[in-house]
Amino acid sequence: MIKIELNDTFLHTDAKQYLVQKQSEIDAETTFTSQQTKASQLWNQKSSAQKFRHVKPWLKSACVGVEICNYCENNEASDIEHIFPKKLYPERCFKSDNYLLACKQCNTGYKLDKFAVFSNATSSSIIEYKNKQVVSNAPPVQESVFIDPRTEDPMDYLFLNLKTGVFIPNIRSGSDPRRDAKASYTLQILQLNDRNGLQQYRSDAYGDFVRDLKRCIQIKNATTNQELEDIFFPGVIDTTKHVDQNISYAINQIKNRVLRSRNITVWYEMLRQYSLISTLRVLFDQLPEAKSWKR
Repeated sequence: MIKIELNDTFLHTDAKQYLVQKQSEIDAETTFTSQQTKASQLWNQKSSAQKFRHVKPWLKSACVGVEICNYCENNEASDIEHIFPKKLYPERCFKSDNYLLACKQCNTGYKLDKFAVFSNATSSSIIEYKNKQVVSNAPPVQESVFIDPRTEDPMDYLFLNLKTGVFIPNIRSGSDPRRDAKASYTLQILQLNDRNGLQQYRSDAYGDFVRDLKRCIQIKNATTNQELEDIFFPGVIDTTKHVDQNISYAINQIKNRVLRSRNITVWYEMLRQYSLISTLRVLFDQLPEAKSWKR
């Protein structure tokens, strides 16, 4: 998981007006339970609203990869996910900063309405809400235990073992019970270390990205267009151009593919850990421009 950068300046004006209108209808209800009911009712009606249809394309623009789930980074992002569940937080039901795109498996198979908040501003003890739990009172307004990728950088809390593809709490800056709780709870809810294939996909992505770096270094060291074609793709290189132009083009193509890949957290971990891993250190020393490859 990485931080999601989204600016509602680019959200269609009609959609922004629609969200404000619907949220005001919820906020006008006088009790928490009536707000819950109104939020559920209006959310179920949203698909027929033309103005709301601008929301999903806006969220897609921030997806990791090409419309890939912002949680598991592996499946198609098909669902608009409420980070703070609308059942617990009806006041956030139509707030665009509470949305991200997730796959159906993450959204309705794992996260659902599960959520937790810290019991107070300094304690690491949590108040946890289960799925389908009847909640008749608003949760305390405290910090979420579940990592919010819209406002927080998940990599501040999580550390990825590149070889095994396993996430662990990030304790490089020292142990912090609240930070550890956020990491552990998020991993538990989304089952990022336990679902079939996810660890292996991340480990495989590491191997793919290493090969991409090695290929870019070969391309960078090419001296002729013919040599460059042998390394890159025959027929793709414009042999009428100078070899230096083609080198820049080829490396940029690989860069763009890397930044559109599934499991992009693996790439960001490579950037964070390269000084600790000799293989990566050698590669990034030969291709220092790759240190700045970020979405």
